[in-house]
Amino acid sequence: MRYEIGFGGLCPDNRRLTAQRELNLELSEGWHREPVSLRISRYPDESFLGGFQMSTSISLPVSAQASSTSLRFLGLVGMLCAPGMLIDAGIRYAKGDTGEGVIASSSIVGLFYLAGWTASMIGFRQLRLAGNGVIARIVFWVQMVGLTLAAGQQIMELIGAPALLHSRFFGTCDTAWPLSHLLMLVVGGMVLATGRVHAFARFAALGSGLALPATAALAPLNHYVFAFGFGVVTMLCFGQLGSTVYRAGTGREI
Repeated sequence: MRYEIGFGGLCPDNRRLTAQRELNLELSEGWHREPVSLRISRYPDESFLGGFQMSTSISLPVSAQASSTSLRFLGLVGMLCAPGMLIDAGIRYAKGDTGEGVIASSSIVGLFYLAGWTASMIGFRQLRLAGNGVIARIVFWVQMVGLTLAAGQQIMELIGAPALLHSRFFGTCDTAWPLSHLLMLVVGGMVLATGRVHAFARFAALGSGLALPATAALAPLNHYVFAFGFGVVTMLCFGQLGSTVYRAGTGREI
């Protein structure tokens, strides 16, 4: 992020006044602690008779590995793909499926949902919103493995080979779906502990983890109530996660 401050004033005579100063600072902006270069320059402003201007530019890196462009892209992907489970529920309802069958369009939607989820989590990692220590790094990579396995299940469903659909590896990938959602409870707790996200957005990761156990209680009553309830909650929570990353990329408060 880049901030610029400027002001003008009058000089007692018409001499050319120039001054430059450079110094290194260390700023703590919640999710990062990086050296920052500060330059102050003064020079005559010809629009004022004998006046001068002073400009200050401070470059604040969002994090050592993040750029505003990448964050905006990751956040946008996260927001666009957040309704995946709600769309999936609509597809299965239209086909009269209760979640047991393999539907190609549903598998494709699932891949998009996982892509958005992954994008948001990469953005959270770049911003260090769940912490910057060893535990945060381990949780992130465990989550990436889980999401990759879940995507593998969707790919195997698209291939449709019986040998794949009845393999142990398919069962492992299938288990990765609920476990990855439950892992969001851990991520959500870490986000709350760091205190780097504010307002409703700080509860979005926790809500993503609670979505499964909270709505699963409705499954015995009606499968579609569970499916659509889960879709709505995940759309709101994962959409907020993507929005948080996108806002960080635009320099706005998160």
